[in-house]
Amino acid sequence: MFKYPSGAYLPGAVELMKRRTICTSSSTTHLPGMSRCKFRDRLRADGMLAQKYAQLKRRLAARYGRDVREYSKGKTDFLASVLHA
Repeated sequence: MFKYPSGAYLPGAVELMKRRTICTSSSTTHLPGMSRCKFRDRLRADGMLAQKYAQLKRRLAARYGRDVREYSKGKTDFLASVLHA
């Protein structure tokens, strides 16, 4: 089980490698003007949101495999909904 710094747990997640997000003023998502750090902070603050994102990523990985472009495009609406909330 993976635990976010906020204390939220992501049941069933296997932590194979820790990802670090370095936040700078230029840390953006693939969507223009959207902060990668703002997205990260929202996931850390809301365990249910983090679970939904993990589920989405698993579905996209199963559907698109190694097609990174389609995998990323599949996350676009979710990212936008989180960052514009």
